[in-house]
Amino acid sequence: MFARYGYRPVNPPMADEASMVLQLTGEEIRRQLVIGSDPTGREICLRPDLTLPTCRQLLASGWNGRTVERLSYRGPIFRAEPEEGFKESLQIGIECLGPLDPPLADAEVVAAAARFLEEAGLGDATLVLGDVALHQAFLNHVVPSPARRLRLERDRAGSVSVPALRGLHLLSQADAEVLVTNLMTAVGIDRVGARSLGEIVSRLIDSSAAADESDERASDLLARYRKIAGPPQAALPAIVKLWHDAGLAPLPVLRDAETRLSLLEALGVDLTRLCFEAALKPDFDYYTGHVFEIRTKGRVIGAGGRYDGLLRALGLSGGAPACGFALTLEAIDEETDGGLDSTLDAIVTGSTPALAIESAEALRAGGWRVAVEGPGGTRNARYTVSAEKGRGKTVTIVERGKRRGETLAPGALTDFARDNPCA
Repeated sequence: MFARYGYRPVNPPMADEASMVLQLTGEEIRRQLVIGSDPTGREICLRPDLTLPTCRQLLASGWNGRTVERLSYRGPIFRAEPEEGFKESLQIGIECLGPLDPPLADAEVVAAAARFLEEAGLGDATLVLGDVALHQAFLNHVVPSPARRLRLERDRAGSVSVPALRGLHLLSQADAEVLVTNLMTAVGIDRVGARSLGEIVSRLIDSSAAADESDERASDLLARYRKIAGPPQAALPAIVKLWHDAGLAPLPVLRDAETRLSLLEALGVDLTRLCFEAALKPDFDYYTGHVFEIRTKGRVIGAGGRYDGLLRALGLSGGAPACGFALTLEAIDEETDGGLDSTLDAIVTGSTPALAIESAEALRAGGWRVAVEGPGGTRNARYTVSAEKGRGKTVTIVERGKRRGETLAPGALTDFARDNPCA
């Protein structure tokens, strides 16, 4: 399926340098790393996902970031789960690396994820979009001071950590003077110039009041921003309005979000399956832009997004744009009652065994992997094929996740299989 979007398969290494993985992954993932050492004593870890080793393998091949590389993978990942202990899962995903227009690359990755879910029988899954760059741009403009940004970001809900002199304006002049005198003495600060203690404290009180008022406004704006959630067609205009309320001029990152949405629609993605959550925060620290999660029945089964800074961190001079997504096949299996059988392309049934065999052989001649089963069969394949005999022979082919299929004559099955390769 990914090959239809131009992605070629790769098989990255199972283990990597633990220090590098620890530095680039998020706190949630760091707690799950499976770490050991090689014969030289160097600390290594089994790959917790396939994005990092895929990028590392591409850079090791000599890629310079000037061409677009579309890579797909399917292989085991390893994590230490708090309750389950050591766990091996089978992950599948894609990475789009290089100088492709970012909104287009983002939209292509989401569209490929949506198409995969449909073909795997999870057409009702929700894709929840977010944007790390949009959140950071809003934060930077609402809170220009890096120190104040750090205070506000310590709590993702927007509450403020209060240093020693914040809230000074809430004290009486006398109490404020005692506090400031004690602090100045403790850190060895002498009286500044000819100003009296009262003058110094008065200025600090004014600064404290202004800081509190400013942080309160910033905290309120950030809380309003992070509460924005819903269909992207409504959420993005809500962000634009809040942007205007905060007195900010529209930025390219906001236009990119709007462009991405229109491209998703052009790529055939059903926008009613999408949700935008301004507060969405990925598990991996290396994401820098558009992000998304795949959710079904209240459970996250996959995630992805843009990580433009990662390739520079891995040693590529100047870096390069990059985005992708991944999910575990076990999650697909659990949500689709056993999932797709990866060894089969079609299950064939027939009103008689001879009809089923005739249809199966025609599909095999076209390159499909086919099993003949009765109506009570338990295996799942991408296609179900039913051969019937009425006034004439007809064969109905239905692709998984779709309500309607195609009805063909048995003689057309080989050409159909060749025109729709699976393996």
